Amino acid sequence: MASIRASQGKRGTAMSEQMREIKDTFFSRSADRFTDLTFYSCGMQNFRSGMNYGPIVRGYYVIHFVTKGRGTLYIRNQKLPVAAGQAFLLPANIPHEYRADPADPWQYCWLSFLGEKAAVWFRMLQQACGGSFVTPQLQVGWFAERIREMIDLYQPDWTGYFECTAMTASILGRLFGELNVSSERESSDDRMMEIRYFIEMNVGKKLKVKEIADEFGYHPNYLTRSFARQFGISPKQYILRVKMLKADKMLQDSHDSISLIALSLGFPDETSFSRAYRKFFGWPPSSRRQVENRGPHALPPGS
Repeated sequence: MASIRASQGKRGTAMSEQMREIKDTFFSRSADRFTDLTFYSCGMQNFRSGMNYGPIVRGYYVIHFVTKGRGTLYIRNQKLPVAAGQAFLLPANIPHEYRADPADPWQYCWLSFLGEKAAVWFRMLQQACGGSFVTPQLQVGWFAERIREMIDLYQPDWTGYFECTAMTASILGRLFGELNVSSERESSDDRMMEIRYFIEMNVGKKLKVKEIADEFGYHPNYLTRSFARQFGISPKQYILRVKMLKADKMLQDSHDSISLIALSLGFPDETSFSRAYRKFFGWPPSSRRQVENRGPHALPPGS
């Protein structure tokens, strides 16, 4: 039986205070590959001075609406200030961390979602913000009210799931409107952004640059040059990096065997996966579980 949980107290890698949350534990994951958009979780939280969340890598998309105070988002080697009235956008499969301001700690609400079109819609939101992970000023009170309604009205069954998914679509529609998301033809840089998200959302497949190029109508050489020019890394290198970061997260958070993790990330066998992991991080995957107190791995440049 699927369920939604309401939680208060500790969560993830940070201490939570005055937190209300509902999170789907079945429906969204089963529907993710078959629907354009599906609700995953939402909540509201107050932070104490200097409290942080992360570093963390999530397998879904999250939008935080800051209702009071301020804080800082750390993502892709950027330090981005966020104030009341703004939202910050967190992509799937990308390491990030955020921290409340010591003098004026924030309060925020959030909405997370999945789906076949989630990566594309997320990219459109980011594009409307000039490529930033932080939005301009919004009417955050409206978004906070909708999320509060979702928490108060939810019931853990198919009815509740569909109602939350419908409200997720409504919230995204409102956000698209406030940010004046354009439907004009995409530039080459926009297409490279879409290809990057395509790689991130298909991390479990055996991705090849030629197949990606065919999917998006490019010659492989053109794709490689354009992708590297925009992101400073080739598509082949980026595919490996995304897989390795996902593998590292799975080694920490799951009890799956190394061979199963290898197969789930598109490697033909455990040997080829272990070889790639060791070359990327400098130690074998087995050591990630053997040494509990080593702390987080140092990520390569650009992570």
